[in-house]
Amino acid sequence: MTGHERTWHIPRQREAVSDTRRDVRKTLADWGMEDAADDIGLIISELLGNAVVHGEPEISLTLAVRDECVCGKVVDHGPGMPQPRTPTDNAEGGRGLAIVEAYTRRWGVTPLPDGPGKCVWFECCCSALDGAR
Repeated sequence: MTGHERTWHIPRQREAVSDTRRDVRKTLADWGMEDAADDIGLIISELLGNAVVHGEPEISLTLAVRDECVCGKVVDHGPGMPQPRTPTDNAEGGRGLAIVEAYTRRWGVTPLPDGPGKCVWFECCCSALDGAR
């Protein structure tokens, strides 16, 4: 399955993350990839949560299907780059990028070429999905 792509423009509001996650689940089902919905939903929740809390508008999410892989990118225009952290056992945050690492085949961060901001991208293929469970 290839050729599907969709972009969402995300308001900088915490509730937008759960609203988008629900819409992503429906979109993946429409694309015949409902088995990937839980894992992709977790990945985008972490990335969008970071963008909403630490980034700046405009925030967008793009998902595409290429060769049985779901590829995604979250773009925001805030300064700074996300950095993986090693949180303490009692920390309430700091695990998001470790979760993204665990559930994707590969991921990364690219600065936007035309000003402040970044694109956090990921690739999640069937083998990566199966291995993460």
